Amino acid sequence: MIIKIVQLKGALETSCYRVDHVHIYSDDVEQTVRFYKETVGAVELRRIGTLVHLGLSNVRLVVSGSSAEHPAGIGHFAIGADELSVPTIKSKLNAVAISDIHTLNADQGSGEHPVQYENFFIRDPTSGVVIEVISPLTK
Repeated sequence: MIIKIVQLKGALETSCYRVDHVHIYSDDVEQTVRFYKETVGAVELRRIGTLVHLGLSNVRLVVSGSSAEHPAGIGHFAIGADELSVPTIKSKLNAVAISDIHTLNADQGSGEHPVQYENFFIRDPTSGVVIEVISPLTK
């Protein structure tokens, strides 16, 4: 799956965002989980399928197995947008000429996020870092 580069141009500058989680891909999930638990005091929160959620202060680490598509390392970090809906955020991005926004987790309710969340991914045009924006579903 290809994520095209977009430019943020200050569209997400607001105080309602927080770091939600960092997704780490590992060649050995159990060893990685053990490392974070024993070295930095992370606490295992839950396992959802092949994903292990760890709590580390006010940030979650999500650890899953690596693959050809997702090599070992940091896959992405997620920005939580609790006070804004994803359509509102996308509208802000579109207002500053960001139209290339990809919703990659179309199968809500499985994997990383419970069903009450929606998300999309963008890529930092300078570093190439993938950023997920996650927000509560709007009714």
